Amino acid sequence: MVFKGRCVFAGGSPFNDVLLNVSGKEVHFQPGQCNNSYIFPGVGLAITLCQIRPVLQELFVIAAECLADQVDEKDLDVGRVFPPLRDIRNVSLAIAVHVAKYAYSKGICHYEPQPKDIELYLSQKMYDPNYLPVMPDVYDWPLGVTDAVS
Repeated sequence: MVFKGRCVFAGGSPFNDVLLNVSGKEVHFQPGQCNNSYIFPGVGLAITLCQIRPVLQELFVIAAECLADQVDEKDLDVGRVFPPLRDIRNVSLAIAVHVAKYAYSKGICHYEPQPKDIELYLSQKMYDPNYLPVMPDVYDWPLGVTDAVS
């Protein structure tokens, strides 16, 4: 094997885990997924809620640096170059916080006054895909109603 198990890889789509023989030892790798799902939710959250204008290129550099900081040794040990996608909400919030703080420091946020706790402000406004039940799971059904239909 030319690369001896060393490779930086991230695909645009999910890949199955890979088991490689590296120097006679089986090594487990988890290929990373690299797409806009990591950067844009956090950047968009900060831009929208802090009313950032103009949207500077540096905001994306801040977002990329924040994303890189969220990769730990455990991720690197299994070949991941991004945090697991299952952590996307936390990743997005961290990116939004970093982008918002940078934008406030540059004076390009038009949401005033600046929230005292930017992380709390952003987290309370994040979309939550989990809906609370609005109807009971079990309904009381009057006895005899279906008898009339039969």
